[in-house]
Amino acid sequence: MVKAIFLDRDGNINVEPEDEIVDSIMEVQLFPNTIPALKLLAATDFKLFFITNQLGISLGRLTIEKFHEINDYILKQVGVEGIKIEKTYFCPHSLEDKCNCRKPKAGMIEKAVKEYDIDLSKSYVIGDRQSDILLGKKAGCKTIWVKTGSDESIKIKPDYEAENLLEAVKYILKDSKLT
Repeated sequence: MVKAIFLDRDGNINVEPEDEIVDSIMEVQLFPNTIPALKLLAATDFKLFFITNQLGISLGRLTIEKFHEINDYILKQVGVEGIKIEKTYFCPHSLEDKCNCRKPKAGMIEKAVKEYDIDLSKSYVIGDRQSDILLGKKAGCKTIWVKTGSDESIKIKPDYEAENLLEAVKYILKDSKLT
């Protein structure tokens, strides 16, 4: 079985704009520690996945094609550094759509498990929002809250709190040697 790291994208990998919707390549700005953190993970046996809610699509601010253009741009930026993101799972729905993929529901992770035979007990969810932590708990993964994105308070206790993605990855490297 495969071990996975499920990474929220906006606010974790790249800076999230104030309105919370990345709707242009011009808005994409990776955090300074993103590449070093992902390089450390790329040297492990974890498979890396993006899992991202994309409310901008349901609001009409972003087309699915534009989402893919922006996401592909991010994937190229990390790819030239030798980092492979296996797949990006995204939810284009609004809260009112009552889909099973919008975090904190586990639809995106369930899809990944079917496609990649993932052992969730040895996997991690890293994100900047309570919905990421709830998703990880529901899925049976370890959870890490990074403080780089949303300034919302987290009511559900994650397994670990990190200032940024690099600190989160260093925790995973240490913790995964124990499991």
